Amino acid sequence: MSETEPVLDFADRAFREALEDADNLRALLRAVLGSAADGFDCSQRKILPRDFLLPNWQGRERDLLCEIPYRLPDGERQALVCVLIEHQTRVSALMPLRTLIYAVFYWERCLRAWEALTGSRGPFRLAPVVPIVLHASPRPWTGPRTLAELLDEPAGFHPFAPAWQPLFWEVGQHSVAELLNSDEAFLQLMAIVRVEDAERDEALRVYRESLGHLADVRATNSARWTHLLRFALGWVVNRRPPEERTDWLQATLESQEKILAKEEIENMQRTIAQSWVEEGIEIGMQRGLEKGKTETLHAVIERLARKALGEPSQTAVATLHAITDANRFNQMIDRIALVHSWDELLAANPRT
Repeated sequence: MSETEPVLDFADRAFREALEDADNLRALLRAVLGSAADGFDCSQRKILPRDFLLPNWQGRERDLLCEIPYRLPDGERQALVCVLIEHQTRVSALMPLRTLIYAVFYWERCLRAWEALTGSRGPFRLAPVVPIVLHASPRPWTGPRTLAELLDEPAGFHPFAPAWQPLFWEVGQHSVAELLNSDEAFLQLMAIVRVEDAERDEALRVYRESLGHLADVRATNSARWTHLLRFALGWVVNRRPPEERTDWLQATLESQEKILAKEEIENMQRTIAQSWVEEGIEIGMQRGLEKGKTETLHAVIERLARKALGEPSQTAVATLHAITDANRFNQMIDRIALVHSWDELLAANPRT
């Protein structure tokens, strides 16, 4: 496994999870399609399984395909929305072709379903397909945008090829101020992606401001808030230099305290801590351990546990700071909201 593989895997999971949320998907469609996106009923979206169109899905985990009803004056029509996610380390020249393959396979399934109908049936019509490439990078897209750019010689045959071009939405084409001032929470978080190559102080400023905007989401949709916070924290921990990790964890903990000062703080402690493990921050923890940076993990767990369990004894603190095993850290994070004392939390062989 190469050094970059865990980072790429995280970005794929993070964007897929974020866009499986109806509100985030709606925000992206509006950014790409403008007012034409208002006809989509994203609340009724159907996320298609990964082998729905292609039996061998290997290498396409970052692609999100979903059927969404589109409202028309005379009823609804199903449309296929394809979102292909790319970041700067894997710009693919095949994006136009991949989106066309999805469309053709989808239409072929629709045709077979129409042919299987018994009795009277109307004329066959192709369902709309909306192909979107989300380029999650502060750098411009350098790959082909149209199918025509992939065609080989002889050029005289090019007019016979289908005219096909996915829609590109590029993070790098929008300023930090524009993203932060957006009315859409998902687009506000794209400011964090926009500054992933910036100096530490600027990136931290944007991160804090982005988390501040999430308070409004928390007031109306706590599940979405949790997903967005997981995206934000996971992105900076996985995409920024490892030596900055303490800064990101500290800024996130401060943001949690402000937002959750009056309700559900114990439940959210466990939810957020668990999400770090689930979405790739476990990788960051392991790398920190290998470099001897256990102090960050000790500080995070001690802070979370103080809120849930109260002040620890000197013996408990000493025991915690003597732990260096990654599995023990993960177990403690999982158990913080379930145990009733520091002794239970620090037990080497906890009862299940």
